[in-house]
Amino acid sequence: MTEKKEELLERLGDLRALSKKKKYRLARPEHDEVMKTLSSVSLIGLEGIKAALEALPDLPSDTGAEGVAGNWAEISVHLEEFLKALQGTRYKTELGKRLRLLIGQRLSSKVPEVAMRVILDVCNDMTPAKKEFPTSKDLNLINSTLLVDGASVLTRLPLDSGLQSKSVQLVSYCLGAGFSLGAKGKSLATPQTQLALIRWANEQPKFLNPGKEIQGLIAARIRDWNDDLLKLLGSELDALHPSLRDPINGALGKSTGSQSQVGSAVAAASVLNQKVGHIEQTAYDSAPLQTGTSRDVKDTYDVLYELGLLTNYIKQMNIVLNRSQEDVARLERDLRQAKVELGVTSREKEEAKRRCSVVEDKLAESLARGKKLEQSVNSHQDQIENLKSQVVGAENRHKETLESHRAHADELSMRIAQEGDHRLATFRNKLAGMLRPIAANLKEARSMEMTPELGIAMRTQLRQMLNILKSEGIAIDGDET
Repeated sequence: MTEKKEELLERLGDLRALSKKKKYRLARPEHDEVMKTLSSVSLIGLEGIKAALEALPDLPSDTGAEGVAGNWAEISVHLEEFLKALQGTRYKTELGKRLRLLIGQRLSSKVPEVAMRVILDVCNDMTPAKKEFPTSKDLNLINSTLLVDGASVLTRLPLDSGLQSKSVQLVSYCLGAGFSLGAKGKSLATPQTQLALIRWANEQPKFLNPGKEIQGLIAARIRDWNDDLLKLLGSELDALHPSLRDPINGALGKSTGSQSQVGSAVAAASVLNQKVGHIEQTAYDSAPLQTGTSRDVKDTYDVLYELGLLTNYIKQMNIVLNRSQEDVARLERDLRQAKVELGVTSREKEEAKRRCSVVEDKLAESLARGKKLEQSVNSHQDQIENLKSQVVGAENRHKETLESHRAHADELSMRIAQEGDHRLATFRNKLAGMLRPIAANLKEARSMEMTPELGIAMRTQLRQMLNILKSEGIAIDGDET
């Protein structure tokens, strides 16, 4: 496992070097190899995830963001380490900020809360020293990452009242990015995206506080919209937040939201007067003038009334048509997003299958090792039982031998005791027989008068007695002979 880990980390280093050499432009096979290596490295654990996060700034931003989203199951286990790594110096560069925004974009459909934290941190890093909103490069980054597909990413972000200032900052920066001009003097976002951005910002009244510069940008860009979008915006004008409605009214030459309806009515009346004038002129040219009849006047007013109804009907149909076109566009965006998510899901499914295959292989290997261990345990168990039986047999034999030796020792002790008693008795009898005559002579001498001859005789008897004792091995202290 250690060798495989070292090989994976070495391969990841090679891919980082290749990406920098090719200026962050990888071919499809190289992209797939990077994704496969990132997945394998993420399975190592915390060490692998740290290595992958360190490598991301050296890879194409799209590839790095896709790698994070594809391996989120492993990365989410070490969430704090992940967020800490994104605060590193290499993530503060322009490429690093783009990478983080793309990571937030990818994660917005998986874990919106985490995506929100990542995006807010990027916006905080974009905060300028004196200006109201970031540099044109940073605005372009926001536009190319968060405002794609009609700003659908923003609709998935859960703005938090606990992060009031940062949430206000995000809304302002997105409005600035959506309504700013690019290097060639063209708007960064399309009018359709700008309309979607206005609607999204209007749904965030707690965090909507655009400055005068942003309001001026909104008013300037709206003047370039086509009539259909202007009519659609006009129909929604009364529902807009004052901070949005006022610059839009100024751009359209109106002061309040209710005047939009008056303006529409005036425009309709102008069209109606033109049509009525044309009809009256045609009637005047084609028919003789008739006076004095009330029916002609009534017919004329009936025609005007019908034309007014027809004009209003056409106007309503145009509004319905515009809304239908917008719904179709939104459905198309949703369909594209669904296809993208389906592709991501398919890739995740394939990755899950691959991981399941790896787990199954490891499980099969573990089962094989377990079976071998079980066989080894059974073999050792048999040996243990055999040794136990041998030990029991040896203990029994030892007990039998010990009992036999004890019995033999008892018998020897008894025989020794008997033999000693017998020999002692024999010795006593022998000694008594040898000393009996001397004892008789000495007993007889007690009644005799002591004379020199008797003393010599007694002395001789005593010497004989000592010699007898000495001959039998009995030493008497003081005996010199």
